[in-house]
Amino acid sequence: MSDQELILFRLTPDEATALTAQKGQGGFQSLFAKRLAQFDSTRNEVRLTDEGLGMIVRHLSYGPGGFQLYLKKIFGRSLMDLLNGIRER
Repeated sequence: MSDQELILFRLTPDEATALTAQKGQGGFQSLFAKRLAQFDSTRNEVRLTDEGLGMIVRHLSYGPGGFQLYLKKIFGRSLMDLLNGIRER
């Protein structure tokens, strides 16, 4: 890991289950594999770099699809909390 500041997302049990349930191969699945490597299952926490967060946001913007729904289910609430926190500053 680089010296970048990490962004902590605390997942709900349902979000954590969805994150760990994703299987398969390909670009989207490799994104999940990278997120799983940063997932602390004892705390239901994912620590993301700016780059990791950017990859999630980019994949969410690709349009409607099954994988985007998974991302929204897992990270949608946390992303909205993050954006609301920025807006309130």
